Amino acid sequence: MAKFKPPYDPELLKSLAMNPGFPPFASKEILDAVRDSVNQVSMVETTMTDPEISHEEVSIPGPGGKLALSIVRLKKSVGGPRPIIYFMHPGGLILGDKLLCIQGTFDWIKENDAVVVSVDYRLAPEHPYPAQINDCEAGLKWVISQASELKIDLSKLILAGMSAGGGLAAALALKFCNEGGPKVLAQCLIWPMLDDKMETASTKQFMDATTWSGANSIHAMEMVIPGLRGTEGVPIYAFPARATDLTKLPQAFVDVGGAEMFRDEDVEYASRMAAAGVSVELHVWPGAYHGSDVNVPSAMISQTACATRAAWLKRILTHAEKAKAKL
Repeated sequence: MAKFKPPYDPELLKSLAMNPGFPPFASKEILDAVRDSVNQVSMVETTMTDPEISHEEVSIPGPGGKLALSIVRLKKSVGGPRPIIYFMHPGGLILGDKLLCIQGTFDWIKENDAVVVSVDYRLAPEHPYPAQINDCEAGLKWVISQASELKIDLSKLILAGMSAGGGLAAALALKFCNEGGPKVLAQCLIWPMLDDKMETASTKQFMDATTWSGANSIHAMEMVIPGLRGTEGVPIYAFPARATDLTKLPQAFVDVGGAEMFRDEDVEYASRMAAAGVSVELHVWPGAYHGSDVNVPSAMISQTACATRAAWLKRILTHAEKAKAKL
């Protein structure tokens, strides 16, 4: 454990004391128990409570069988082709489902009349890499094929994700740039999990954090890429920090807590994108732990983070609309 580490925000300390965190995933039984607990907070009954938001479930053919998607949008749309935000949920690639943290997109939907589609990608260890990225790609291809029915504007396609989902959003953006794919307007990477090496100062500072820790990340990564973590054989679409060419990526928003293990790898990835000529907005929220804006939305630092994401999204969509009007 590192000798020095930045303090937590005072408003977040109480939640840390009450949060039991995640145990080491030492067995399948422990992982299943944690999954059951997490799934309790991502049920339709607990997530879809906003009276302005509608929710639809669809099932499509996927690489590993049926693939479930959630379509979330305003009940009363102003009409016309709408921005499309393709969302990938958090959970270390080993837990969670398509509704986990979906409430974090509701303000985006309301402020931009956007459509959010969240994908229920397969989880490790039952389904190691590349199951996750393959499912995400398949889900997005379906969304694109249904653009007319969904009434979405594909010139305003945004990839977004939190934690492991942020890593998937980054990986999908990379894949489309390298291999050809739909044109992505922007990528929104919220405290993303990007680097399998886990060697940074922030990883060492928060290896044993009360919430999701560096140790939890290492356990999860070893389930996703068994036998490969930390070696030269890690694919760039498993952990995008391994990519060497970032020049073709779309503009990006990256934010991360100042008191969490992903801090340094996220700052480095954002810096590398900027060095490669990508437009990047980067924020490190002082005293914020991993996922604290979800756990304590009332904290001032959480409200600032959420408002900043929303302002970035509004700005890039406004610029996109103006550019389209000039054509």
